[in-house]
Amino acid sequence: MATSSTPKTKPNLRLRGRSRSSIRPVTNGQVITHLKSSSQAHTGLDKAQPILKLVGLPSHLMEFVSDNLKKALLKRIKDLEREAQILLKSHTREAASGDGISTYEAHLAREFEPPAALQQLLNPMAMPIVPLSTSPMPMASNSPTPARLDQSKQSGMSVSVEEKIGIEAAIVDLRVHKAKAKVAQLKAALAEQKAEVRRLRAKLAKRPEIRVWNQRLRRLQGRYDKLRAEHAKRQAFASSASRRRDLRLRRANSRSKSSQLATERVKELRADTRSLHGLICEANEKLQQQSVGSIITKTSRPSGGQQYTNQVISTCMHLVLDCHVPVQHVKPAIRRVLTDLVGIDAGNLALPSRSQVSALSYSLGSCLAKASAMEKLLHQGAKEDRPITILHDATSKKGRHYAAYQVDTGDSRPMAVSLREVEGGTANIYARELDYSVEELVDLFCSVVLAHSSDEERRRLKCNLLARVNFLMTDRHVVNKCLNVLLNEMRQELATQQGVNPPPPVTALFCGMHVIVNLAAAAEAALREWETCMAAEAVGSAALPGFRPSQAESGTQRLIRTVCKAFHALGSEQCGVAIPLQTYLESKGAPSLRLDDFRGNRAYITFPNGGNIFWQRDRLSEFLAEYTCSNRLLIAVQADLASDLLLSGCRALGIADVLLIRPLWVLLRCRDVTLTDMNERYERACNWLRQLSSSEGVTVASSMIGPFPELAQTVLRDIQLQDIWAALTSELTALENEIVGQALQIMATHMLVLLEREVRDHLPGGTLRQLTPEVAQLVSSAPKDNVAVERGFGMLDKCVADRPNMRPLARESLVLFGYNCTSEWLADKTEREKDLLLTRARKLVPQLEKRGKESADALRSCRQEILRAKLAEKQRKKDSNAESIRSILRVIEAYGGLWPTISRMDAVLHQLAPDQHEKAIKAQLQLHKATKIHLPKDKASLLNFSAAGVKRSVPQLRSQLREVLQIVELQDQQKGADAPTVPPSGLLDARERKERVRTAIADRLQRHGEDWIPGHVLQRLPSTCQSRDILSQEFKRILDWIKSLFWKEEMELTLVGLQNSGKTTFVNVIASGQFTEDMIPTVGFNMRKITKGSVTIKLWDIGGQPRFRSMWERYCRGVNAIVYMVDAADRDKLEAARNELHNLLDKPQLQGIPVLVLGNKRDLDSALDERELIERLSLTNITDREVCCYSISCKEKENIDITLQWLIQHSKSTGSAASSSGK
Repeated sequence: MATSSTPKTKPNLRLRGRSRSSIRPVTNGQVITHLKSSSQAHTGLDKAQPILKLVGLPSHLMEFVSDNLKKALLKRIKDLEREAQILLKSHTREAASGDGISTYEAHLAREFEPPAALQQLLNPMAMPIVPLSTSPMPMASNSPTPARLDQSKQSGMSVSVEEKIGIEAAIVDLRVHKAKAKVAQLKAALAEQKAEVRRLRAKLAKRPEIRVWNQRLRRLQGRYDKLRAEHAKRQAFASSASRRRDLRLRRANSRSKSSQLATERVKELRADTRSLHGLICEANEKLQQQSVGSIITKTSRPSGGQQYTNQVISTCMHLVLDCHVPVQHVKPAIRRVLTDLVGIDAGNLALPSRSQVSALSYSLGSCLAKASAMEKLLHQGAKEDRPITILHDATSKKGRHYAAYQVDTGDSRPMAVSLREVEGGTANIYARELDYSVEELVDLFCSVVLAHSSDEERRRLKCNLLARVNFLMTDRHVVNKCLNVLLNEMRQELATQQGVNPPPPVTALFCGMHVIVNLAAAAEAALREWETCMAAEAVGSAALPGFRPSQAESGTQRLIRTVCKAFHALGSEQCGVAIPLQTYLESKGAPSLRLDDFRGNRAYITFPNGGNIFWQRDRLSEFLAEYTCSNRLLIAVQADLASDLLLSGCRALGIADVLLIRPLWVLLRCRDVTLTDMNERYERACNWLRQLSSSEGVTVASSMIGPFPELAQTVLRDIQLQDIWAALTSELTALENEIVGQALQIMATHMLVLLEREVRDHLPGGTLRQLTPEVAQLVSSAPKDNVAVERGFGMLDKCVADRPNMRPLARESLVLFGYNCTSEWLADKTEREKDLLLTRARKLVPQLEKRGKESADALRSCRQEILRAKLAEKQRKKDSNAESIRSILRVIEAYGGLWPTISRMDAVLHQLAPDQHEKAIKAQLQLHKATKIHLPKDKASLLNFSAAGVKRSVPQLRSQLREVLQIVELQDQQKGADAPTVPPSGLLDARERKERVRTAIADRLQRHGEDWIPGHVLQRLPSTCQSRDILSQEFKRILDWIKSLFWKEEMELTLVGLQNSGKTTFVNVIASGQFTEDMIPTVGFNMRKITKGSVTIKLWDIGGQPRFRSMWERYCRGVNAIVYMVDAADRDKLEAARNELHNLLDKPQLQGIPVLVLGNKRDLDSALDERELIERLSLTNITDREVCCYSISCKEKENIDITLQWLIQHSKSTGSAASSSGK
């Protein structure tokens, strides 16, 4: 057949001998399994032969398979096996989910695809199928029989011409197909590039015009000009500061040159002497080491044996107390340093053990720290012109109370005397700790530094030290006022014992930083009052449904606190969004939100935080609008930020921060401002606050001036603070200006009252204004605040957080050693002095360890004793209260029961004799007083029986009780009324707001001047309402009170009875006060566990069906009382109820347990009363225990109070000592 007769279209191929479609279908799993099974019989490339047979390749074609093809086949199978192993890891999880065939199973069941090379081997055996009209050759003539293959092989021709033509056509077709695919890919890429071009052109078309860029350029130029002006101002300020500094330097240089030269010469000689002494010691040590050949870590003990050298102990002490190396890592650290830096093999070097390092380091460090403090104190105290001030404060950490004492000598370097854990916070405890701390300070100093001193010398040294004390710096708590008195008494007693004149009394100083903290508390109280004057209803998140914010916190502080919790980096880990907010602000080019966290800070941070929040209010609102508010915290923040009233409160706090708080902070931290200089500053602050509170109105503007205008530039040095101030004082509407001004006026009033009370010593007529020149000079060198003690508490904070189980002695040593700069004190000593100090201090270590252990044991005993006393006092009060309540209830029951309404009171009094009226009315008033009903402040005297020592008459008592019942009825009506809706603006009208603000300011000032006038008189209360509703509400109130007494006892009750008697309904009524008509029968039992405070009540409600009655006896073992419920209206079941009750009480395990029988459903006409129940149930035959019977109604809540009273009386009558293993 000629080649030209072959058509140029794609030929139809058919495999010769075996087509590709006729290859045996094999899965991946079969191939992998076949390869594993054949690996034992074949090696190398021979493993491929069974696989070729498996896929259906004839044996006579095996020789046409090359080695590369076999390698490719084996590699393909190995890849499939590796992929199967990876998918096997997730097979168990996918099979357990039940979603169908797993990925691993689908991979094994997939048809095996041989390598492309094997397919190319099979494709050449395909022949073209030519149509009948163009292919005269018979199909059988082209069959690749073995004979033809052998013949072709022998003749040198492997394939025929037709086969070559088919192969070439297939190859051409494949190339055309690939070319078309490539063209399609190029077209798709071209389309993407065209789309990108169109997008870029559209983006280019949206670019702003040239005038927009010009406007932006002008704005940037304006900002640049402002920055240049500000830079010029700063340069001028810096130049003036430089001139002042040069002037001070010139003045300092003008001092006596001879004195300076002599002092420098003495220092140089001392330094030379110490250096020479040190060189001699080092040379001796090196000679000794060279002679021995190693480092000497032990030396002979004077009493015999070996001990570690002072250098080793000192090194361990410095590593633990200075470098804060853990005790267990001291020995490895020393060996590592010697090995790596010095090159000494320290593997066998003798070093102290962990226990020795702990005992020696902490005890030795505490001893040396206190000795150094005493030496510095004596050195500075010898100067008569230097005052000695005791700094005292206390704090609580992790449930433990600590008291700290420091001594300041006027050089701004106070020494820490003690930091001890105490059992309480009373003045006597603080005075005892001060006495013990000073005595220990003197004792350690005399033992370590002086070495030889008698007891008389030590007492004289203690007396002289306390006599030199001039001031006591505290936060002026009521305890600290008593401490000042006790300190003066202690000094007078010591002076009397020494036979010297008593020293002048110690002057009490008030910490200036506590003034700022207390101003924040006053501002918070003012904002609460201001919000009440401004808004008729709740605003912000308080108006949202389901949100119940604290009533003790103003809405402004709630906003600040929740913003810090949501947006601060150390805020809420669960609900906070600090990182998303930071990313959002960076994307907008806005400055970051500067906030101080509430944790670890005092309340004064509300001032700067309020200004920062107001400055960033728009950014925060925009962020919350775009960011999904996925939790209640963000929802509350978003609602509060939407309130203009709360933002006005933040603005007022920010203004007060810039005008008053920050300047005060600068004055207190400035060393050039003395304590006497603060007299005039505090007076100016009070005058400014008085003027602000008494002004007709406040205009908020950037030109506002505070009490310290000379510090305005110092306060506003921060560029961001300048932006905040501009935001606080700009863009105010008339309404906003009025609201912010009123907030500032109320805040100024509260701050004025607080400031005049706390800094009265600094104001005209105060103690610090009437000083002699000598004392005034001492006061000028005294500290202005108690920050030094707070720094010690900061170190204590870290110590408690890192090592909560550290010994008290170790914790005190760790703080005192670093605070008193003990390492520098030791470095100033010569080697001989240092070795002598360490030797003496090491002798005191056992004594200090023993003293620390005894102190810890005594502290533990004191705590246990205090706890026992508190529990006993609490139990005594509880028993006394319960007994008084029982007596009141007995009197009330004797005079007609509770009087819930005025009509009931009149009816009962009409029936009683006149001589019984007084006792009956007093019993009712006593019950209302015991239940602690809420009365207005001006009505609290309604529960008293006398006024100004004069006994009130019966008509007056009756009038009082009538008014009390009216108030109770009104309160019950208000509880049931629907909550009013919040007005859209949330603000009252301007006239009423102004009137309320004036009233609040006048009331605050009048109370401060002890000229308080009672507030508004309550409107006349309604005297009538539906008697049934009032009875129900009054009963619920009394029932809640009785239940509160009931829950104060530990009780375990079992409630049994026949089915449908009302057991579960009774449990619901006494637990929640709710009655449900339709109840599901109890299956088995229900256990209601009710927790009130620290007391748990167990109520076992056992099913009443016959199949559950056998369980009654097990659940009644060891309980306080058995409550047996009977359906008093179902007379047919009374016989069965009687039999079950007597069968239950005949059990010997229930001997002596009291029984309360309750006849339920007394509201029905067919119900039996108590007498009939006692007779029908044969209760008189039960004589081995106490039995009581009441007729009740759970639906109408009748006699529930009497039932609870009986249970209260039996709450401790029977212990729960019996085993409850049957439950």
